[in-house]
Amino acid sequence: MFSYHYATSTKKKQNNETLKGEIFFYDYKVCFLLHKRQFTLLILVFILLTVVFPFFCNSKKLDNENYCIFYNVTDEQFIIQSQIIDINMPNPQNIFITETLTVQNNASEAKNNIRLCINQNFTDLVIEDSIGPLEYNSIVDSDCISVEFRDSLLIDNFAVLKISYKLVCKLQKVEGDQSFYIFSFRPAIYYFTLFQKITIKLPENCFTHKSDIIPPIYPPTDPPYDPQEEAEHRLIISWSFYDLVVQTIDHYIYILFDEPIEPTPIWFYIVGPILTLGLGVMGTIWVMRKRESRAMRKIGEMFLSDVQKDFLKIMVENEGKISQKELITKTGYTKTRVSRNLISMEQQGLIRREKWGRNYRIYITETGERVIK
Repeated sequence: MFSYHYATSTKKKQNNETLKGEIFFYDYKVCFLLHKRQFTLLILVFILLTVVFPFFCNSKKLDNENYCIFYNVTDEQFIIQSQIIDINMPNPQNIFITETLTVQNNASEAKNNIRLCINQNFTDLVIEDSIGPLEYNSIVDSDCISVEFRDSLLIDNFAVLKISYKLVCKLQKVEGDQSFYIFSFRPAIYYFTLFQKITIKLPENCFTHKSDIIPPIYPPTDPPYDPQEEAEHRLIISWSFYDLVVQTIDHYIYILFDEPIEPTPIWFYIVGPILTLGLGVMGTIWVMRKRESRAMRKIGEMFLSDVQKDFLKIMVENEGKISQKELITKTGYTKTRVSRNLISMEQQGLIRREKWGRNYRIYITETGERVIK
C-alpha cells in the first residue's frame, strides 16, 4: 500500500521553511520527498498513461487488435487483403470460377502453407502464383486443402494466389410463360477478409428476370450493365463487401436470369436470300420445262406424222442412236421415204445426223426425247 501525509509544523523553523507545502510519499522501506506541484503532475501523468493513452492506441489499432483476437482461435494466422471472384458463365451448363487472393502472414512466424476451403462442388482445380502452379493436398475428413507456398511466407509479407475451377452444378430452371434460371453462390471466406469483390458475367443475350415476388438480384445492386461488354451482349453484375469474418453464415448471392435469347445468326441474312433466290430460279425452270414438255407433246401430236413418231420411238428403244440402214430394216420403209422424213425431223431439231461411211448414224436430241415422251 502506498500512502502519503503532510509534514507537521512541530519541526524546527528551518525545517518548516524547507518542508512547507511538501509531501512524504513512502512505502514501508522506500520514502520519497515530493513537492506538492510535482505530486500533482505525477498524478496527471499516471492518469494519462493508464487511461487516455491506451484508449487512443486502441482507437488507432482497433482493426489489428481484432485480427489478433480472431486469429488466436485458429492455427493459421492470415489476413486476406483482397479476394476477387470472377464468375464466367458462357452458358447455363458451364460455369467457370477464378479467385484471386492477396494473402498477408499475420502470424508470429513464417508460414509454409495455407489452408483453403472451397464450399462448392468443383472440378479442374488449379492453384498458382505469379510464377506458376502450386502444389496442394486434400485434408483428411475435411473439405479443405493445404496449399504449399513456393517459398516460406515471412511475417507481415504478402502472397498472391490464383484459384481456378469449374463448378459442377445444374442450374435450377423455373418453367413458365417466361422460363428463367436461378444461380446461387456462397463464396468461401477463408480468413478475415478486408475486401471482397464478386463479378458475374451472364451468358450472351441474357437479362435479369423481372419478378414481383422474388427480387432478381440479391443482394440488391445498381443497374447491372457494363458498357465495355456491349459488343459481346453479355450482362455483368458485381458486388463489393468489406470486413468479412469466417463466422459469417448468411454471406451468399443469387441472381434470376431469363433463358438466353438465341439471336438470328448473321449467315441466315446472307444464305437466306441466296437460298430463296436459288429455289425461286429452280422452281421457275422446273415450271418452264414442264410447260415446254407439254407444248412439245402437243407439237408432236399436231405436227409429227405417224412415221416420224415411229422413228423417235425406235431410237429411244435403241438408246437414242441408230444407223439409217438399221432404221430402214426395222420399219420396212423405202430408203427414199426414210431419208425424206429424217431430213424433216433434223430441220425441226428432233434428231442429229452424222456421216458414217456410205451411211448415216442418227442421234435423237433432247427436244426429240421430250416430244416423244
